Amino acid sequence: MTKWYQLTLLSQTKHENYDVVASVNVNIQVIDLNDNKPVFESDPYKAVIVENLPSGTQVIQVKANDQDSGTNGHVVYSLDPKQNSQEISELFAVNSETGWVTTLKELDREKKEKYTINVLATDQGDKVQHVTGTTVEVTVADVNDNPPRFTAEIYKGTVSEDDPPPSGVIAILSTTDDDSEHINKQVNYFITGGDPLGQFAIEHIQNEWKVSVRKPLDREEKDNYLLNITASDGIFTAKATVEVKVLDANDNNPVCEKVSATDADIRSNAQISYELQGAGSELFIIDSDTGELKTLQPLDREEQDEHRFKMRAVDGGGRYCEADIHITVEDVNDNPPQFSSDPYTITVDILYSLLDSADGFFSIDEHTGVISLERPLDREVQSTYELKARASDQGSPRLSSLCQVVISVLDINDNPPVFEHREYTATVSEDVAVGTQLLRVQAASRDADANGEISYSIISGNEHGMFSVDPRTGDIFVIEPLDYEVSHEYYITIEATDGGSPPLSDMATVNINLTDVNDNKPAFSQDVYTAVVSEDTELGKTVLAVIAEDFDGPSFDHVRYSIVDGNQGSPFTIDPVRGELKVARQLDRERVRETADTMLTVHMEFNPLSN
Repeated sequence: MTKWYQLTLLSQTKHENYDVVASVNVNIQVIDLNDNKPVFESDPYKAVIVENLPSGTQVIQVKANDQDSGTNGHVVYSLDPKQNSQEISELFAVNSETGWVTTLKELDREKKEKYTINVLATDQGDKVQHVTGTTVEVTVADVNDNPPRFTAEIYKGTVSEDDPPPSGVIAILSTTDDDSEHINKQVNYFITGGDPLGQFAIEHIQNEWKVSVRKPLDREEKDNYLLNITASDGIFTAKATVEVKVLDANDNNPVCEKVSATDADIRSNAQISYELQGAGSELFIIDSDTGELKTLQPLDREEQDEHRFKMRAVDGGGRYCEADIHITVEDVNDNPPQFSSDPYTITVDILYSLLDSADGFFSIDEHTGVISLERPLDREVQSTYELKARASDQGSPRLSSLCQVVISVLDINDNPPVFEHREYTATVSEDVAVGTQLLRVQAASRDADANGEISYSIISGNEHGMFSVDPRTGDIFVIEPLDYEVSHEYYITIEATDGGSPPLSDMATVNINLTDVNDNKPAFSQDVYTAVVSEDTELGKTVLAVIAEDFDGPSFDHVRYSIVDGNQGSPFTIDPVRGELKVARQLDRERVRETADTMLTVHMEFNPLSN
């Protein structure tokens, strides 16, 4: 707008036939009136800020323009005293000169995710002051700052011992997480204790984490399990316990001992009744409750000197065991002696014996020569035995001969594989190449041949398929790119299974820790920052502040700032740590009046990545 007008006035007349002319210059100054309101560049403004940043963090800069000049066009910013929420004035402030909105306290996304701030721009007219308002909508971004919490400290469930694995659900696990974003609520569950034989599993089925049985259970061996459960969201962990009670099934036959029986089951499954079976039992009777055996009629040893039949013990579920009953009838002197034959014929017997019984493991019947086992064998202790047998006649003189007997002990699958360590740990950089071997787990078995051949597999903790294990060597490899910012710790469970029938197995836990690398560039909160500064601004005055963030971990998220372009004559400097742009030399608007704005390019860096 023109502030000055310059006019030239001419006066002309005739005098004695001459034209007389006079002129005068008139200067008119237009004095400004405060007739323009400040106008904000945007309404509303929208900004996003991450929760938990310290007080004094810059949120956004508002700017209003006033076409008036002097004090009539000088704009001062303030918060509207009539805010929608009383807490606005406690959480936010606005710089009266620069328009920068900053925080007064740390913000918490879980308390409130959005704020609406009313900001006023007031000109400084002498007589009349105009006021314009705008709104700033601030969205608080979520970070993973809350740990998961189990909905119960102890989960309880039951399972019948005869349920074939994989069986039904024992317990459904759940956690709560105060974080807002779904990615910060994602939790993985692991069995970290109480399951040394790997009989249980945790699976994510139909959006629920369920504990189930993956190997057969035996109530008679163990009727109660306490499983330690760990839940992890990638940063925080929580722990709970699952108590599993194994219910009895009628899976044990009674064990007959003489004319009594026991049953490992409980309650009605262990109630036993007795009965007699087979030919020859008709001469006897047995009490069905006590198992007491009695005769029904007189016995005659001379007619039958022994009686053989079976006793059956039946439990409440219909299972039974049988025992052979051998009754020898003792003689009484009720018959005169009689010769059995006349004449008698005598034969010579051969007697057998062992010179070495291998520490009592074997014996030989002296009449038949049958070698019998006297003690249990263990192939892993000794696989072959060499014995010497002697055959002797009963002549005079007595003659004998020797032979060698070699006994080979065959292997059965009676030794499970055992890992060298229960827990393995590996630390690896997040930029490790796909295909890299992290470590080797190793288990050994005392059995031989197929019973001692071991294969390895991952049974839990690898739901995202980041790792694989060589089934023959136990080498663990990275098969998908890793990212420290997604998860910096993994727990996987490795199972070693032998080749026996049925197979035996063991489990070990592998803890894989990731280390951070500088793989994320810093990013400015805005592409363009705008500021207005008076030419008489004092040296060292902050004009504005730029903000950049780096999503790497603590070792690589420190950003430094520098000006790389547009700062001819160095009128400005920037704080390399805080990002505050300050006046370094006296400004002169007349020197830059042909250019409306001074454009500066600010560089932020964290070697080797920068923006």
